Amino acid sequence: MTKHKMNLTVTVVLCCSLALMGCKDAEKEQAVKEAEEAKGELTKVKAALAKTESERDDLKTNMAKLSESLEKATSELSAVKQAGEKLQAMVSQAGSLKEQLSELTKEKDSALAKVTNAEAMIEELKGRLQEQIKKIAGLEDQNKKLQQMIDELTKKLSGVLSIPTLP
Repeated sequence: MTKHKMNLTVTVVLCCSLALMGCKDAEKEQAVKEAEEAKGELTKVKAALAKTESERDDLKTNMAKLSESLEKATSELSAVKQAGEKLQAMVSQAGSLKEQLSELTKEKDSALAKVTNAEAMIEELKGRLQEQIKKIAGLEDQNKKLQQMIDELTKKLSGVLSIPTLP
């Protein structure tokens, strides 16, 4: 659109210059002055246009960089989301492992309690066994004494009576 204005301005200046060729010197000078002013204005417009085009090119470059940055940020965000999902899965798995550990700890404590009870029973049974051993030893001693007494009585009585002996 700016090029169109510039072309229009140049066309108007040229037309005015051609139309005024046949006019008086004062009018020619006025027309030449206006043409020079238009030419100066055209130079300013061209400079503004070049500046605007340069700014546009800079904006395009910046836009391309921003687009690349956006793509990179989107990619990084996706990676972070995936890492977050993996972390969430790990947390869930850790919770499950914690529950399993708690269950195993309960089972271990139960087994230890059973072992402790078994040890107490074993000690009690050992004590009973020792008592039974002592009783048996005492009975064996009594049995020996009785056997000795029987043997003595049998000897004493065998001189008086004939008693068959027990095998």
